[in-house]
Amino acid sequence: MLKSTSQNLTVLITGASVGLGAYLASSFSKSSMNVVINFHKGKKDADILVKKLSVNNNVISVKGDVSKFKDAKNIVNQTIKQFGRIDVLVNNAGIHL
Repeated sequence: MLKSTSQNLTVLITGASVGLGAYLASSFSKSSMNVVINFHKGKKDADILVKKLSVNNNVISVKGDVSKFKDAKNIVNQTIKQFGRIDVLVNNAGIHL
């Protein structure tokens, strides 16, 4: 994981309300990073994860389908509005077939 220099860095994780994305969100938040949990479905899971991980409002969730440009743009804009920048992007979103 990242060293103490990770404090105040911001990570945006797509598809992060469950599974690997949720695990990564947990790991990054333990490194004192600002974490943005993107979800398309699963608002309840995202809300639970934010509540569990957030210290000093350093974890937020943003709904959006990253396959749609308008949603992807909104996710980025909401992240920048809240934390001022994106330092790490984890493209974790996927589909279940």
